[in-house]
Amino acid sequence: MKKITLLRNQILLFAIVLATNFSRGQVSASALSFDGANDYVELGDIMPATYTKEAWFYLSNLSLQNNLISGGLDGQHALYPSVDYGNRLSAGHNGTWNAVQDPNPIIANTWYHVALTYDAATTTMKMYKNGVLVATNTNVPPFNGGNAARLGAFDTGNLLGGKLDEVRIWNRVLPECEIQNNMNSELSADQVGLVAYYKCNQGIDSADNTAITTLTDASGNNNTGTLNGFALSGSNSNWVSPGGVVTGTMSPEQLSVTSPQVFCTAATVADLTATGIGIKWYSSLASVNELIATTALTSGTTYYVSQTIGSCESPRRAVVVTINTTPAPTATSTQAFNKDATVANLTATGTDLKWYADPTGGTPLANSTPITGGTYYVSQTVSGCESSRLAVQVNLNASALDFDGIDDKVNCDTAISTTLSDTNKLTVEAWIKTTRDSNVETIVSNHGNGSSTQFDLRTVNGEFDCFIGFGSYVVTGGTVIPDTWQHVAMVFDGTSVTLYVDGVNVGTTPTPSNYNLPTSVAPMILGYNGYGEIFKGQMDEVRIWNKALTQTEIQNNRNCELGPGQTNLLAYYQFNQGLDNRNNSTVTTVSDASNNANMGILDGFTLTGNTSNWTATSIVTTGNTCSTNLNNDHFEFSSKTAVYPNPSSGIFSLNTDARAAIVVYDLNGKIIKSENINTGNTNLNLNSSPNGIYLLKITHDNNQVETIKLIKK
Repeated sequence: MKKITLLRNQILLFAIVLATNFSRGQVSASALSFDGANDYVELGDIMPATYTKEAWFYLSNLSLQNNLISGGLDGQHALYPSVDYGNRLSAGHNGTWNAVQDPNPIIANTWYHVALTYDAATTTMKMYKNGVLVATNTNVPPFNGGNAARLGAFDTGNLLGGKLDEVRIWNRVLPECEIQNNMNSELSADQVGLVAYYKCNQGIDSADNTAITTLTDASGNNNTGTLNGFALSGSNSNWVSPGGVVTGTMSPEQLSVTSPQVFCTAATVADLTATGIGIKWYSSLASVNELIATTALTSGTTYYVSQTIGSCESPRRAVVVTINTTPAPTATSTQAFNKDATVANLTATGTDLKWYADPTGGTPLANSTPITGGTYYVSQTVSGCESSRLAVQVNLNASALDFDGIDDKVNCDTAISTTLSDTNKLTVEAWIKTTRDSNVETIVSNHGNGSSTQFDLRTVNGEFDCFIGFGSYVVTGGTVIPDTWQHVAMVFDGTSVTLYVDGVNVGTTPTPSNYNLPTSVAPMILGYNGYGEIFKGQMDEVRIWNKALTQTEIQNNRNCELGPGQTNLLAYYQFNQGLDNRNNSTVTTVSDASNNANMGILDGFTLTGNTSNWTATSIVTTGNTCSTNLNNDHFEFSSKTAVYPNPSSGIFSLNTDARAAIVVYDLNGKIIKSENINTGNTNLNLNSSPNGIYLLKITHDNNQVETIKLIKK
């Protein structure tokens, strides 16, 4: 047992040793060690005429020349703490290697930061040690011989015995504050004028790094250095750790700005954008005065921006400004549409049009948005710039007439009465939406002249009512539903008077076979009769015929406008005049679409506002013409089906006098429902189908076929 325990402990100790060695072997390097014998890094011809050289360095052998960042005969510039100068940091050009010199010597085995700046235009050289200015010379000629640069050597001699970290070469003179801000950390991205940047963070500390023979340039300029003479194994002449700067410690974020900056309207300096600290805008690189925020921008002009961290203002970056002024689109200033129009029907000329309900703000209206009367606003967008909005007055064409129930009436004069005199055929139709059900309200009549009355179509205390003669033959039936569009028709065929509500027969009264309508010269009036029975609500599609329409004809034509070529149509008032609830004071007559010129005169209407005026609320869509014109010349079915209500919100009642098979289609010909029905009443349920128009095909047992249009709302 003791042997087993001992073995376990030995295994555990071995594992700990392995783990420790493995962990130590995985420490990343953060500096490059030079052996002073033959190590140097060739950087190539990258040295600018005006420059800043920066590095963290560590000398382990003070008896050497210890070149840090230098050239050779192919670039006569040098920076080094030479033994020849008592290990004082020295720099110069063209053989004068102590043009600037630190008065204090370097101490071995100590990390230092050095920065050397040179302005070729002013021949000024400055040396900073650990961020402090230690020497200046204003008369240093530019270096000659080429632009070569090396680390750790001049040519291939005068070598460095020590370490380098965070080596940076710039093509500009860094100010003291920027040197101080950046020296103790790695550089953040997007530096201005950085030619080469060597972090020396490659390889594994003191491990076998023989595969890593180049020095990576982190500036993004691909100025890769080539390692020469390095052993790349062990603790010297290799990648090592630690360095002068802690890896991952970042200098302040650099100014970030995009160019060009595009504006769609007039803009000021306040509209320019840049990310940084203490942002300042200028009109030029050399301008002393900062631009104020309200300064107007000019398209095509270049502006310059800097950031200030502490007391250190960054180099300026150029930003080109473009101002695209997009003109508003063009459009007809006033546009009129029928009540079912949507935003897609609005018209304007422009690119990428957007319609709005407001002059500013808000979101664009979807094309499917229904149009209401009022002002709409349209813009166009060109090259990403949206224009100002153009106002467009949008009107809805009226499709009905609103009666105020006080004194409104339409006088259609006497010609219709004259034509109907001593005849025995009559049909009167209308769509109405009354606002009350407890009164007696005239829809169409020439009642009011005693025995010369030919007919009256009206409502009486919640029911529909009609009669011919002076109240001789009366039919009452069907329920008046306030604030709901209903179709009503009365038919006199020479033997009876029949009343239809929404295409359904609600009552019939026989008449003598030899009965004719009285002779009359009384005016035909809509919404009023001589006994003060005044209509209050809306009215549409009033039709007067001197023939008896069949139930099929009434059902077929009630939900649409009549097409041309109708026979025996005496008067047809579509009420498609004026504009929805606008000032229609000039539209004082109702046109007769029958071509018989039985025009109606508006009497009492205010013709402004949303009552006693033209309105766009009708259930019959303007321009939707009936597909079939059935008349007395067509055969009549021996089997008939009534459908009500139609339109319906989902449940349609079918009343048929014979068994039948029914099929419901949508307008694309897709079958929605099919079933067999028996004689009498059957409910057809379309609740699960979307609102719209459907076709009902009815095939009776006697093979007669009816097709009825269904409207689900």
